[in-house]
Amino acid sequence: MAINGLVVTVSGVLVKQMCIERAEERRQRAALYEQQKAMLSEISTDMIGTSSNEVKAGAIQGAKSCLKEAQEMEFYAAHLDVNEKYILAGHDLIRLGVLK
Repeated sequence: MAINGLVVTVSGVLVKQMCIERAEERRQRAALYEQQKAMLSEISTDMIGTSSNEVKAGAIQGAKSCLKEAQEMEFYAAHLDVNEKYILAGHDLIRLGVLK
């Protein structure tokens, strides 16, 4: 449940920390997708059927998506002004992983 119109003011230091943590979490998630893809590559389709191709494609897409988000968060962390205060809305907090 979100409160419509709610915003919070957060220090640049904290926003940078949240960006770095989110980037690390997304990189870890991408690594899990890569492991899943590697495991599926080793398994014969005779053993698990052709649905493994769909799972493998999902793992590839998941890894790409997570890496893209990690790169975005790393960019923000590298370029934001830690001496500023930032106004964050609900969607910002979701992107930073604070809210689900």
